[in-house]
Amino acid sequence: MIYFCNIPQTIMITKLWGDLNAVIKILTVCNISGSIAVCKLISFWYQRNENDYNLLLDNNISKTFRPLLVNGYFSYDVQSSPYYEIIFICQFFSILFAATAYSSVDAFFAVLIFHLCGQLTNLKNHLIRLPKETSTDRNDTFLKTLSIIVLKHEYLERFANTIEDSFNLMFLLQMIMSSFVLCLQGYQLIMITTDSTISIIDLIFMIYFTLCVSFSLFLYCYLAEILKNKSLEIGDAVYESDWYHLPYFKSKDLLLLMVRAKQPFKITAGKFTRMMFHVWDNFQVLMEILTSANLLTILACVRLFGLWYYKEGIFQG
Repeated sequence: MIYFCNIPQTIMITKLWGDLNAVIKILTVCNISGSIAVCKLISFWYQRNENDYNLLLDNNISKTFRPLLVNGYFSYDVQSSPYYEIIFICQFFSILFAATAYSSVDAFFAVLIFHLCGQLTNLKNHLIRLPKETSTDRNDTFLKTLSIIVLKHEYLERFANTIEDSFNLMFLLQMIMSSFVLCLQGYQLIMITTDSTISIIDLIFMIYFTLCVSFSLFLYCYLAEILKNKSLEIGDAVYESDWYHLPYFKSKDLLLLMVRAKQPFKITAGKFTRMMFHVWDNFQVLMEILTSANLLTILACVRLFGLWYYKEGIFQG
């Protein structure tokens, strides 16, 4: 995947350095998203960062008669057989591998979170039934059952911390890179709306690609929000139970569990910020500011005033 797609694309960027739109299109569609996909896969396997991912057809730059799935520069003639067929097949499987890596890590994270939330729901129901089941028991069944619940809660907390340690760096990297991608995509959308020659297929693909990047971040915030709410429900379960049927020396033991449950399970982005709905809202506000006032304005001015140079002269807007 790196040899047949990313390295040729990087070389293509150097070849097209004078064309701002072409460079941005290569960065937004392939290079940056490829970095996210590879980082997800490497973070999932080794919990560290890497770069590379390739995506879909880019035929505006290619000048070959038979376009490749991912445009890039090769030091040999890729139009001749069997080079074209070999590279085409390798790029196809590279894209398939990158897409699988991109989506499978998200799916696995969702499975882990839903499993953890299911365990918390079972623990909540067990805690609600605890006073009624042990109120008339004169033995120490209440304390034994409560200790099992506490140990189970500690086990689930360790499980949540393991998920957090495994994915937090990946989330931080994806938030940063997705912010950059969305800014560049916003610039491209502005340029496309002023270009009457753009095809509707390219426009639909760009909008779809932007929505996919945004949905990926929304998914993380949504799952983290569910986990936080489910962990807080443990404290609510004590309040909802028939604790008033217990002797006072038993009911006061439930207070410690309520206090502990006030600290929700959390998923963070690099230990920097919690992944919750308000983070998604803040991210959307940040993207509005960036796309309306900062990066897009700069890029548009660069294109308008010809500040991006060809090798032979000034960029032609």
